Amino acid sequence: MAAMTICAGAVILMHFNDSLFWVVSGFTRMEVGMAYKTLTVIMAIRGVVVFAFVAFLGPLLGYA
Repeated sequence: MAAMTICAGAVILMHFNDSLFWVVSGFTRMEVGMAYKTLTVIMAIRGVVVFAFVAFLGPLLGYA
């Protein structure tokens, strides 16, 4: 549970220095500006969803 929470916080933002940014923007052939806007929103949603999942699942498993 701790590892999932740490990972959720670590992936909430994406920057130009991130290799995943360049891989995704290259394979999808998006312009850099559009890729930055799109991937930042997607990563933020993913981080919040994982955090909510951990917050919901933690008490059920007795971690809270």
